[in-house]
Amino acid sequence: AAGHPNHRTTRPAPMAMPAEQATSGEKWCVKLENFAVQGVEEPEEASTEIYLMLHFGGFKLFRTDAADREADPTWQFKAGFQFKAEPALLEQRCFKIRCFKRRTDNHAIAEGLQPEVLGEAFVDLWTVAVGPSTFRLSLVSEAGELAGTVTFGCMMRQVADPLTTRFGDVRLTMMGSPAPAWMQITSTLQPEAVLELPHSQGGEWESTDGLHFPASLEAMLTSRNEGFRVKVFDAAGSVQGECALPFRDLVLAGEVTNTGRIDIPFKCNVLWPEHGQSKGKLGELSGVIKYENLPVHAQMIGGRTVGDGTIEGEPRLLAPGLPYPSTMIRAPQVHLTAKEAAGCTLAADAAAGESYDSENVAADANGGDIGTTPVPLRSALDKVWADMCDRTRHLKMPQHWSRRVGPEGQQYFADRRSRLTTWTDPRLLGKFWDQRVDRATGRAYFAHLKQEQTTSVDPRGCPPNWEMKLSSSGEVYYAFHPTRTTTYVDPRGLPQGVSAAMTAEGRLYFRDRNTRSTSWEDPREGQAEDTLQKWRCDELRSWLEDQVVYAQGTERGAKRQQEDGVSTAPQRRR
Repeated sequence: AAGHPNHRTTRPAPMAMPAEQATSGEKWCVKLENFAVQGVEEPEEASTEIYLMLHFGGFKLFRTDAADREADPTWQFKAGFQFKAEPALLEQRCFKIRCFKRRTDNHAIAEGLQPEVLGEAFVDLWTVAVGPSTFRLSLVSEAGELAGTVTFGCMMRQVADPLTTRFGDVRLTMMGSPAPAWMQITSTLQPEAVLELPHSQGGEWESTDGLHFPASLEAMLTSRNEGFRVKVFDAAGSVQGECALPFRDLVLAGEVTNTGRIDIPFKCNVLWPEHGQSKGKLGELSGVIKYENLPVHAQMIGGRTVGDGTIEGEPRLLAPGLPYPSTMIRAPQVHLTAKEAAGCTLAADAAAGESYDSENVAADANGGDIGTTPVPLRSALDKVWADMCDRTRHLKMPQHWSRRVGPEGQQYFADRRSRLTTWTDPRLLGKFWDQRVDRATGRAYFAHLKQEQTTSVDPRGCPPNWEMKLSSSGEVYYAFHPTRTTTYVDPRGLPQGVSAAMTAEGRLYFRDRNTRSTSWEDPREGQAEDTLQKWRCDELRSWLEDQVVYAQGTERGAKRQQEDGVSTAPQRRR
């Protein structure tokens, strides 16, 4: 299957620094990739090259390789570097991208013609450090006119090198009683660094030395597999038990402060080690983990920085209390994995004293103890589903969901797990996908059970050969199966008769069946929002009709086989 968007790269050579490097402050690691330019003036001369100059706030300066003469050039390279700076300095520095064209014919060389600036784009480093990691910025010409757009990815991480953690008030009990033991604590981010807690007859340790390892919030919190590992030994040195402390539990339980100092109480089960696997509860380990210099900046999950630094989409904070771009009027919600989102929902219901069974109810059941019609207004896409309600009535509801009808005859859907309702139909989701309802906003979102990530982007309605996917960090991308390539560009919402495809090298292009032609130019560029919405709704309506026809055909075939007594596979001869 196609993987996360990534290309083989050529690493550009850094040029001489235009400004002095900072030698003190926080450590930042930066990775640049996937630069592309759209909508710039196509060179008339055949012997013309287009390249980019990347000025990263005076800390680094790169020049890309020259792209061939083409309408929308791309540069397939990655560049990584590190620098030190105080966070306040980031607000004063900008990442500037300048797009040049240069003639390479003999006449231009003989005349000494200088490269021409097609346009420039800017974004301040503070927005880069605490906003989304994907960008679509406007290129502005020297005359102040829009000259095109530049898209790219920039991952910027604050790294504590090293992060210092200490354990305090540690208590070990086995079978309900204090347990004599000694312990080893390691981190999955640097397993070779080991903190040893000496043998204690009473199973108590008031304070410990520090465990030191390099870490960023992204490395710690993106996956629940990252965390501390504890092994419990008896006086003879035999392993008696072990436990895991995920970083996500040990950071999300508190709120990151601007000092980086945070104390998190913990309690976990100590499990029996059996044949390399932990099985069966042996005891409990409790205490307080003290982070002394936890990173306090992290980029958001999802979303995209556009235009003048505004944020589009629905990005989420990696942890509570983290800063976010000044262009956002309120703090985004905290990112949760699919399992965490379900756990929070159930915990909130339990705290409210509510109880309910998790079995599915009849598809047309009304009443009950679930709230009435959803609060948010229906989106245009929800209305497309509603217009098809008579044709989709026979489709089976997913587990935990029921279809309901409001006082004015409008259909809506109830989630028995969260006891919330939504206009968004939960049916026809692909494998591993599950629809949920956000308790804070009342809007539907989608959980990928295999990746344990969530997104507000609906994965349904992709054209043939396309599939929406989620990366391990929760970023949305799209896989084109015929060439096994991927892109961040959504292939949905094109005008009738036009479809998206990708070359084997990973470049997106568009097929027009009406004119029997292909083009690199995205027909959605420059279109009014009303037009784009109409195209998206028309495409979704066509997709729904196809799904209904397919489902009806499948059900008729299964029913016919049952009536004829024909099994789905040949039976083995006895």
